[in-house]
Order: sequence, then structure tokens, then C-alpha cells
Amino acid sequence: MNKMSRYFLIYHTNLFLVTGLGLWFILKRFLPYMLFESYPLIPIFFYLLGLLFIYVFNHNNANKPAKVVNRYMLMRMIKLFASAATLFIYWIVDKANIRTFAIIFAIFYFIYLIWETFIYLKMETYIKHKENHKVQT
Repeated sequence: MNKMSRYFLIYHTNLFLVTGLGLWFILKRFLPYMLFESYPLIPIFFYLLGLLFIYVFNHNNANKPAKVVNRYMLMRMIKLFASAATLFIYWIVDKANIRTFAIIFAIFYFIYLIWETFIYLKMETYIKHKENHKVQT
């Protein structure tokens, strides 16, 4: 595992630990009617998606920038379909709490979207820096 992947893994873990616990605390303290039993599934879902994203980019060929963009878009589509499937399954299983689940899920989705974009931009910067360093050597 290279230095960049370790960096993303540490920050990804901390981000979802702080976000998950922070949002849980806010819901428990200020909006207890919105807290539901299966809340931990949401941060875990996005944490696992992030691990998959980091793994895919760690095993990417940096010499082909078009493939990097294609994988990034593919990962976004996978996230979109996996999120829709998760919401649909939850709707089938627990119709009573679907509204609350969907609101909290959307909050995590946007947080993860920002985080995913940040990872992609950092990876692009790292790849360009690596290419420039090779050219100068």
C-alpha cells in the first residue's frame, strides 16, 4: 500500500467515524424522534463504499489518465445504483422509518460525494506530480 492510499484510508476512517458519531449525537440529543434502530447501517455502507473506491484507485494504472477518469465515473455509477438499491431494500423492510432513513442517507450521500471528489482531485494531483518528477529525472 502506497503512502497516498494510507493517507486516504486514515482520513476516510476518521471522517466517517466522526461524522457517524457526530450525527448520531445530534440526532439523539436534539432530534430523538428521527433516530432509528438501523442508523449504524448508513455510515457503515458509505465507509465500505469508500474502501472500495480507495482500493480501485490504488490498483489503477497512473500512466493512462483516460482509464482513471473512466474508473472514477464507474465508481460514481456503482455508488448511485448501490445507494438506490439500499434505499429500495430498506423501504421494503421498514416502511415506517423510510423517510427518516432517506433524509439521513442523503446527508451521508452528499458528505461522501464531497469526500470522493476530494480523493479524486488529490489522486490526480499525485499522478501529475509523479509524472513531472519522472520527466525531470
